[in-house]
Amino acid sequence: MELFKGRTPHRPLRRDEIRLLRLLPGRFDDPIKCYLEHESLASAPCYDALSYAWGDATQTLPIMLDDAPYPITTNLEAALRYLRDPQGVLSLWVDAVCVNQLDIKERNTQVPRMRDIFERAGRTVVWLGDYPPHKKESVDAAFAFLECVFEKIWSEIDSEAAVQSMIKDHGDDISVLNSIVQRPWFNRV
Repeated sequence: MELFKGRTPHRPLRRDEIRLLRLLPGRFDDPIKCYLEHESLASAPCYDALSYAWGDATQTLPIMLDDAPYPITTNLEAALRYLRDPQGVLSLWVDAVCVNQLDIKERNTQVPRMRDIFERAGRTVVWLGDYPPHKKESVDAAFAFLECVFEKIWSEIDSEAAVQSMIKDHGDDISVLNSIVQRPWFNRV
């Protein structure tokens, strides 16, 4: 399935509008179902903006968008699967779906607005990609280590020896952090 071929569910936007993706509730393995709604950017209800790396555009999976199959990259499909709330509708702004990628004029209008779209979001969610279950504990430990480093930087690290000691004691955590920053999201700019 190729990305952005065939029928598009995108109705034209008014000058002040954006589209929000309403991600319907479901269990992790349920098919992903969602729909698009137009909202004024100035008065849009609370939404999350998703920041992620698209991934390989030739590797796609279908979601149900406005009751029709719609191809998205496997990386975005994984993000939506993990972000989906099992109980309620989640409102998201996701560039690959909320901007009509087949309409160059719309893309040229919406891309410069992305700063405002992200600033007005209730929160920005960064999707770095999925980790195998056996690595998730390592990732959690690496982030806990990072939090510890920042606390120590502000409170008690007063010498290079203290920094070297911390690095020696947490080499595995640093290795995991290094694998995290090697993810495609960090290479987008």
